[in-house]
Amino acid sequence: MKKNAPYLFLSTCLISTYSFAEESWLNWQSNSISALYGKGFEVEPDTHETITFEHASSWKWGDLYLFVDTYWFDGEKTASQGHNAVYTEIAPLFSIGKLTNTNLSFGPVKDVLIATSFDLSIQDQPGYDDMWTYLVGPGFDLDIKGFDYFTLNFYYRIPDDGNTPSGQWQITPFWSYTVPFLKSSIIFDGYIDWVVN
Repeated sequence: MKKNAPYLFLSTCLISTYSFAEESWLNWQSNSISALYGKGFEVEPDTHETITFEHASSWKWGDLYLFVDTYWFDGEKTASQGHNAVYTEIAPLFSIGKLTNTNLSFGPVKDVLIATSFDLSIQDQPGYDDMWTYLVGPGFDLDIKGFDYFTLNFYYRIPDDGNTPSGQWQITPFWSYTVPFLKSSIIFDGYIDWVVN
């Protein structure tokens, strides 16, 4: 059952997208699939492929971001010839301002959020157990000059692998910055997950 968990979550999210969109709860959404091939890795097996599904959307209650990474190590798909793995993060952000219809802006802060995330790591390899991590904490939408958006989240991490204790904090900024280039533009966006020990 655990191995099907990311796909069940993904199906639930897509079904929810369809039903809520009809009621105009959905402001916008973006979906993408990418495939990568790499070799020469020192930490992981030398060669592996990655297929990623990515989803981002804005709702009346906040935002949703999720991705599912599927890895094939050593160019093989079975545990006997290498192993494969799945890693997924599902991260809803609940806007307190939108939910309460209240202007919570002050200084550089545009909105106050309840930041959540559910992370799952599955490895099809003997000796490795599936690992869930639940994250929750405050988040802030910031108004920083030049940025299309900048959000700063503070998560309390609750791992569910039976070995790792709770109590770690994670700081996650994510952003988008657009630079005009000739008759077009270049967008720099990204995020950092910093786990504070």
